[in-house]
Amino acid sequence: MDDPQHETRHHSIWPLLLATGLALVVATILVLLSLGFFGLVLGISAAVCALAALHYLTWGWWLGRMIEEEAEQDDNG
Repeated sequence: MDDPQHETRHHSIWPLLLATGLALVVATILVLLSLGFFGLVLGISAAVCALAALHYLTWGWWLGRMIEEEAEQDDNG
């Protein structure tokens, strides 16, 4: 009756929410235990990650356009 090939997977958001909640609890405890120093470390880490993401997105966009233009030039001539 149940065909294993037609079995559907149900994706749930709960594992992501639980992991995020646990990370927030651990970060909060570390900030409280370190008298706020860990918050500064987290802030600096977040800023570095944001800068890296911006750099990655910018270079990816720019290089993607360059590759696309080169491919058009190769196709046309």
